[in-house]
Amino acid sequence: MVLKLLKLVEDDLDELVTEFDHSKVGKCHTFSNLMASYLYVHFDKTFKQVGLDSHSWVASPYVVVDITRPSPKKVFLSGTDEFDSYKTLEHKLDVEDYPLFAKEEASRVMEPFSSESLINFIKCNFREIDELIVNNGFYR
Repeated sequence: MVLKLLKLVEDDLDELVTEFDHSKVGKCHTFSNLMASYLYVHFDKTFKQVGLDSHSWVASPYVVVDITRPSPKKVFLSGTDEFDSYKTLEHKLDVEDYPLFAKEEASRVMEPFSSESLINFIKCNFREIDELIVNNGFYR
């Protein structure tokens, strides 16, 4: 179910990034935190936000989502070269697991399995979570 949802929203993610981050590089921590919080609450407790000071993404044992990646493809399944390269980064570099700030907000979503709910969740909570991300020093 989660993979189907991710594939449904994949095409909408560039528009979402453009709407909230005109530079398309500066808000990866915020987007990743929102997405990881949502997926953690509604689908699988293995979803987390991982990354370096300069970039973060959503990871689980079977899928990686990089919302701000500058390409149309944002969702990478286990067994693909892209997935393997993210997992290699996680193991070779000093990658952090970040706290998920939007779990409470995600738990309030009434229809979590619809793509519209996920997109609206990100839109409605972006500014609040971005402020928490900035205030907690994620962007160094």
